[in-house]
Formats: sequence, C-alpha cells, structure tokens
Amino acid sequence: MNVDSVSNLDLGVNKLITFKMNKNVSESLSYSDPYWLREDHPDGYFTVNDPSLIGSPENLPAVMGEFLCTINNQSFSFSSPLVYKWTDPVKGELFRPFEVTPPVVVNIQESVLVFSNSNPKVINVNVKSLSGKSISGSVRIEIPKGWKSEPASIPFEIQKQGEEKILSFTVSPSKQEVISSLKGIVTVSGKEYDYALQTIDYDHIPIQTLLPKSKAKVVRIDLKTEGKTIGYIPGAGDDIPFALRNMGYEVWEMKNEDVIPANLKSLDAVVLGIRTLNTNNRIRHFMPSLLDYVKDGGTLVVQYNTTGDFEIDRDKFSPYPITLSRERFQKKRQKYGY
Repeated sequence: MNVDSVSNLDLGVNKLITFKMNKNVSESLSYSDPYWLREDHPDGYFTVNDPSLIGSPENLPAVMGEFLCTINNQSFSFSSPLVYKWTDPVKGELFRPFEVTPPVVVNIQESVLVFSNSNPKVINVNVKSLSGKSISGSVRIEIPKGWKSEPASIPFEIQKQGEEKILSFTVSPSKQEVISSLKGIVTVSGKEYDYALQTIDYDHIPIQTLLPKSKAKVVRIDLKTEGKTIGYIPGAGDDIPFALRNMGYEVWEMKNEDVIPANLKSLDAVVLGIRTLNTNNRIRHFMPSLLDYVKDGGTLVVQYNTTGDFEIDRDKFSPYPITLSRERFQKKRQKYGY
C-alpha cells in the first residue's frame, strides 16, 4: 500500500489526532496465513520457500507505516504495523494484526468421507464472503477420476462481508476402491480461489487465521459392517460418532438418563468415549446396567482412560478382574529421565 499524506498540526498534550483515509492494498501482497503452513508438507517438518522467514515466530506485518515527523525543527522517523482496534464491552480495548485474505473462502463441512459402497452422498460446502462488497460467482468440487458430482457447479451471490451460504452437491463414487480427496473451488470474476478458513481464538493467545486448502479426504472402500445402531456415551471428547456415521451406522449419543436396560436392549453395540471413566461422575450408577448388557451378549467398547481420577471403583468397570499398572510409564520415565 502506497500512501503519502502531509499535515501541519498543533499537537496538544494527550490529544488524539485522527486521520481518515480509504486506500486499497496491493493485490501482490501474500495472504496472512502463517508462512510455515502455506505449502504442503509431510509430518514432522515444514516447507518454507523464503529462507529469510525461517525462525520468525510469526508473519511479518502485512502493512507497515513509516512516519516522518518534524517538531521544533527536529526531524525523526518511526515505523508501525497497521493494526485493527476495537472495544469489547467486557475486555476493553483490543488489537489484532491487519490481515490480507482472499475475497471468498469455501469450507467442506466434513474433513473425512467414507464411501462404503457405490451409493451417492450429499456433500455440503460453506461459502463465506470476506470482501467488503457484494460478491457473486460459482462453486464446484474437484472429485477423483471416475466419480460424478451433481450439479457440476452452483452459482451464488453474497451481499455482505461475513455472510455465508451452504451449498449441497451429490457425489457418486466409482466402483474401484481408492483413497483420494475432494477439493472446493470458488470462481469469482474469472479467478479461482481454493482456500478454507479456520480461526483460532482463545483469550490467552493472539487470534490466528489459517487459510488451508479447501480439501476433504475421501475413501472408497468395500466396508462390511454388522449391526445397525450404536450407542455412544460421551467422555472428554472425540470424533467417534462422526466416524461411525461415516461407516453407515446410526449413532445414539446417549445422555446419562438414557443408559437404562430397556434402551440398551435395542442397541447392537455401545461405545464409551475417551476418558469416560475419568470424566463422567454418573458412570458408577449405570455401569452395572452396561455390564449386564455385556453378560446378555451385547458388545461394549471402552476406549482410552487414565489410571488416575477414576469415577468408578477400578474393579467394577469390566466383566472380569483387571489389574491396572503404571509399569510402562515408569519404565519410560526411568529410560528418558522425566
């Protein structure tokens, strides 16, 4: 951005001086996603094409201002990054870096899709405008060879910045097993954009804007399943319900009051979420019903739990006696010295 402004002013003590201007940034500026995430990379290290950036903990400011001042015939200069400032009714005055983003982003709503047979699936994509003006164009999804998308593309129009639209495609896989990906692509005024948007916003760290490629992993596999309905009892949080639905199961995400013998009889299996035995303080009350369900031939899958903070007696969460040990942890501790 090239801005040149000169002003002669009397500067009062603690007096705010405000300049207002409306300028466009250069289209050659890089987007403001973290520089180490811009290129595809394998696990364990990143690909950075500009060696001068390596080691920098964050991006360089998108726009820097250079200020030349003369006061009492004494000249000096200083630089300052362009920032966005706003006032939160609770937290007060807040700042975040000025960011350069594409005018539109497209997020595929599911990150992994499993096609267990040749049946089509509905794929939803979320189109969001980051432009300060009305924007229109079309969206399509790039699919593996031999697959089919209906429709091939969908037109859209968004009037305001920040508004979103959800568009749906019906995707039919081929008969061949394959591991591949879907890609969301937006076309606006003849230019294609294939970025998704992820915002990391926590009080203890600065806001982070990520612009990964708009992709979803797809798997076409002849998957044989048994049973139809699975009960899921939440723990500390995982994506198991989503994964099971992707496989074709009906998933009942059960509340504590749902875990009763009459309901369990209708289920083909029950899954405890990660660390359910550590986090659910009601587990001691309905675990006997779950064990009776197993005794009657039902399948109960217990996922990872830690050995501390059990919300149930350690001899009452399995149909047979189990002795829990921290031997593996102790051996690792001795080996690595932590």
